[in-house]
Amino acid sequence: MKNYFWIYLIAVTTPFIWAQSSSKIPSYKILKMVPVSTIEKDAFDELLTEVRSPQLQTPEAMLRSLTMESGAKPLVWCAEPTEQGKSQVCTFRLEGLNDDSVAGEVKKIRFRQISRVWIPEKVETAWRCTEGRGKSDAYHATNCQ
Repeated sequence: MKNYFWIYLIAVTTPFIWAQSSSKIPSYKILKMVPVSTIEKDAFDELLTEVRSPQLQTPEAMLRSLTMESGAKPLVWCAEPTEQGKSQVCTFRLEGLNDDSVAGEVKKIRFRQISRVWIPEKVETAWRCTEGRGKSDAYHATNCQ
């Protein structure tokens, strides 16, 4: 009798667990990225300066703590640190932007640790257009219309 209970419990709860854990955020290919200008990189660093603190000691923690103008929270992925833990590459993605032509933006950021502070060393970006305003099924370096 106990075996039937466990079989029933597993059969009933497994689809629910899968539904809860499945990602509802679509993925898109990144076809091409372009380096941002020095002005844009400095502006991004300024944005990060607002969230730097002793508690947020990793690039991932800093990026996850950002809240953008639209209120959207970024999707963040970071690779393992390299060069004895002094360099790390992260991907920062925003979807559902308040823009009539750009639906999403992704940034690839290479951070360098200098005097125990993580600084964006290189920033590349790509966009995904809204439907009918350019390429909407992938991120690319072409401006949306």
